Amino acid sequence: MKTTTDKLFKLIRSMTPAEKRYFKRHYGSESNTLTHLYDAINLQKAYDEEAIKAQFPGKVSTNLKVYKFQLEQLLLKSLASHRHFSTTTNKIRMGLEHCDILIEKNLLQMAEKQLEKTKKLCLQTESFTYLPVILQKETQLESIQSQGFSSNYTQRIQEAEHYTQKILAQQLESERLNTIINLYLDQDISFETGDINTHLKELEAKSFKKGLIPTHDKLIREITEAIKAYLLRDKMSSQKMDAALEKLKKNKALRQKIPQVYLVCLRCAIDNGFRQKDYEATSTYINTGLRFSQKKEPLKSQYYYFAAYEIKQQILTDQSSSLFGATITKHEKIRTEFEQEEDLPYLIYLSWIVIASIINSKPKQGLKYLKQIQNLPQDLISFAPALGQILAFIVHFETSNFQQMVLLLDQVKAQKKVSLPREEKRLYSAFLTFIDQLSTKPKMAPEIASKLLDEINEQEKSTFHKVFQYLHLDCWLQAIATESTFVAALSSSV
Repeated sequence: MKTTTDKLFKLIRSMTPAEKRYFKRHYGSESNTLTHLYDAINLQKAYDEEAIKAQFPGKVSTNLKVYKFQLEQLLLKSLASHRHFSTTTNKIRMGLEHCDILIEKNLLQMAEKQLEKTKKLCLQTESFTYLPVILQKETQLESIQSQGFSSNYTQRIQEAEHYTQKILAQQLESERLNTIINLYLDQDISFETGDINTHLKELEAKSFKKGLIPTHDKLIREITEAIKAYLLRDKMSSQKMDAALEKLKKNKALRQKIPQVYLVCLRCAIDNGFRQKDYEATSTYINTGLRFSQKKEPLKSQYYYFAAYEIKQQILTDQSSSLFGATITKHEKIRTEFEQEEDLPYLIYLSWIVIASIINSKPKQGLKYLKQIQNLPQDLISFAPALGQILAFIVHFETSNFQQMVLLLDQVKAQKKVSLPREEKRLYSAFLTFIDQLSTKPKMAPEIASKLLDEINEQEKSTFHKVFQYLHLDCWLQAIATESTFVAALSSSV
């Protein structure tokens, strides 16, 4: 059986039951070849083109590429139709399209009413980016009706300038939020309080008067301030983030509009909970993140950030001994339900399973998941093999299997060098040197580990460094340097 990844198959898999019902009801037909082709592909669990060709011999099989393209276009048309009135943006776009149709048919009074209705919606929802278009259509309508130039042209210009300022204010709030989110996501590899204040002061210099900030964007500002409070270790950081998330929970429209930001807020709230050892709060936010990301097809890869948090919490609360049962089964089932296109969250999740196996003295389980790390596509994550080898060394060290550690080191030296960018290669090489020294001078382990920590901190940062510290592998080195346990170092670092 020949299987392959197919964009039409992925599109059909991404459709909700409601979208599929809408397609069959409004675009399907018992006598339509495209409907039969849709049904055949929809029934497949993995795309099998040879099976499709066998099911549709003759003209369809010979021209399958053409029929698939036609079906793809029909599905997109159905999806667009289904979503016309599902979101504010779609309602506005449809309103403008209706207005154009009415103007073309010279039904000017109907067009005017449609435009008034659409403009009112834009103002209610603060969708200011569409208002310049609406103003242009108002001018067009007035010009047609007066058979000349609009008498309200100056008023339209003033209105346009006012809304432009609103749009710029919205863009500034978005820029401010993006800046603080990037600082939050990069905190593990480059965290300086001065950086935060410098970046935000530059943005504050561009600030508009408070009256110009749209109401919805006040919540964006609140989210920005909540993440900033976390980075600055403000005592009120948890309360600020809790308040922002509660408002986002009630504001479904904004939550759906900025789902990635919502997930970042949940992650920040979880990190806050870990910092304050409020594991009841972290459990709530972890479960919310798992549910929300699972429901959204484009966000499903983010699911594994929250799966990793769940494992980390089980380790910190001494509950990870049962991890290799229901918890992993639940998370792995999700993996089979969608086409994975972003493997970094999954890499982090697998790595936390390996860390849990180390802490629970289950090296065989850890090595099993190490193989999955090694098999991740290197074109997406260049350092996956290197990280897998680092984790393997840690497994062998923590289980006192020094002979296996030396054998692995010999294999690494003998094999073809791992291809890595310069910054990532420096980290990998420094760790291999550390293992080499550790195997020959075990009594000097604290000194050697401390030296490696200093070297890593001085290196130019990369995504590899970020993941290394996100997994708290620096805590493992710290544990060796201070002659304590990995769990103790991990608990004190969060």
